[in-house]
Amino acid sequence: MKKTRRTFRTIGLLIALTGISLCLAGNSMAAPNTAANHIIRNTVTVSFDDAGGNAQTPVSDFIEVTVSLVESAPILSDPTDGTTDSATPYDYTYTLTSTANGPATYQLAVDLTTASAFISGSTTEFLQGGVAIVGPNQLPLGASTVASAVTLGGAVGNTTDITVPSDDLNTDSAVNGIAIGDFVVIQDTLFKVTNINDTNGGAFNATSTITVEGTGTANVNAIVTNLIAEQQTFTLRVTPGTVTDTTDQTIDVDISVDKALATEALDSTQTTVQVAALSVTKEVAVDADNNGIEDGPYAATANAAPGNTLIYRITVTNNGSANATNVVITDPLVAFTLYTNLSAKSSSISDSKYLAGTGLTDLSDSPVDEYEFTAGDVATYEVGTIPPDQTNNILNHRLLFFSVTVQ
Repeated sequence: MKKTRRTFRTIGLLIALTGISLCLAGNSMAAPNTAANHIIRNTVTVSFDDAGGNAQTPVSDFIEVTVSLVESAPILSDPTDGTTDSATPYDYTYTLTSTANGPATYQLAVDLTTASAFISGSTTEFLQGGVAIVGPNQLPLGASTVASAVTLGGAVGNTTDITVPSDDLNTDSAVNGIAIGDFVVIQDTLFKVTNINDTNGGAFNATSTITVEGTGTANVNAIVTNLIAEQQTFTLRVTPGTVTDTTDQTIDVDISVDKALATEALDSTQTTVQVAALSVTKEVAVDADNNGIEDGPYAATANAAPGNTLIYRITVTNNGSANATNVVITDPLVAFTLYTNLSAKSSSISDSKYLAGTGLTDLSDSPVDEYEFTAGDVATYEVGTIPPDQTNNILNHRLLFFSVTVQ
């Protein structure tokens, strides 16, 4: 008798025969979470005798069912909100874990929803392994299911073979999109794939082997139909734009991972962009004795006679929440005053006095605390960086002292 082959995409077969003997080869019912692309073949055999009671050659027929991909929303992690400054991008690290029963490609999308009023031109991009994801921002994730119960060793270096349903491709490199080097999640526990044996790929009712290594967790008792879900890591980089204010700004970003026919996974982040906010105060104190000691407190005004020494105190304070960099103090002398050579001093202590300062030379000679008094009667102090607050005993003030004589 000629065999006929019938292929269906729906699992299920009811055969009712009366008066003859039936023999069903293979499983009578597919597991509810069978891996996609697995080929299930059911064969029916009918044996019989002729009228004389002589056994005849049995006749048979079969059907084949390829298990369909059942798509569902992947699991997207939820990193905490971040804080950066206007010059530094902030990276959010995400994990994306499959929940489908086979390989699927997921589309990443991002929407910079809102930003504070005084920041503009901020950008976002997706990266993987430190490299920008090119093209349509897609991540492929593989998945399979456990076909035979097994205890998985969770310790690093402990490897276990997992029997899985073979897919419909004859290759040793991957099973349902899971390849060597991938990370997979089984019962909420992470494992690394160290080997794939898919020599039975493409055969019906066949199994393949995925070998996994523990990542430093407890053992897992995997049962039949447990999902073996690939997990990938990617980065969302938020690069702040131009800030035009001295208050902190925020950037709100929504991320979505979408798959046709599947519910999308969503997450939102808010990146706080900290800024520097400098203030400067110039004060004067009279030193009538010309001994480097202030006669009274520093103030915005003073009375001095010709020949008196004036001690200038310039205080720069960072009242913001981020470093102020490349800070330069420039103070040109005015008429009727004469600069006192080698009088410049610096300090980082607010309201300090002249004698407590650290001496500066009049010629630029250091990459930090560069001070210079030029022939054009200009005092220039290249401070460098002023931190935002008293953190780790670093004060947010920089003071410059120097003296002049009233002519």
